[in-house]
Amino acid sequence: MGFTPGFSFFLKSLLFSVKLCVSVFVFLVFLYMEVYMGRTVPTFTMVLQQEIASWSKFRRGLRKEDQDALDELFRAAHLQLAGSAYAARAIPFESVAMSMLLAQQRMIKELQQEIQKIRCQVSGVGCQETHPLNPPLLTSEERRG
Repeated sequence: MGFTPGFSFFLKSLLFSVKLCVSVFVFLVFLYMEVYMGRTVPTFTMVLQQEIASWSKFRRGLRKEDQDALDELFRAAHLQLAGSAYAARAIPFESVAMSMLLAQQRMIKELQQEIQKIRCQVSGVGCQETHPLNPPLLTSEERRG
């Protein structure tokens, strides 16, 4: 049982029309998402704000000085927005935590350098040039002294 040529043409035209309508519909959905819903992928600034908001109950339970410390950690994460956005981790908190660790490591490095300067000024011990990540270890005499 074959179709008549006129009916076959009708089916092909109908199929083409349906495909065209589906294509137009998909295009309009994407256009709507871009125009009316804004970005489909949030910026890392938005992700960080959401992350900070998700820790608000935890923050509320902390003592004032610990709240300040947590705020400082989140400020450190805010300073590394470009790196976090570039990393585009599947779990955004990984980038936030790494930014916090980076800030802590920088602080440790600065404090080690300050200790080295003070040690050199006070006792003249440890005045040799050292790599900032490998400060000289105190000898047993220096620890007792």
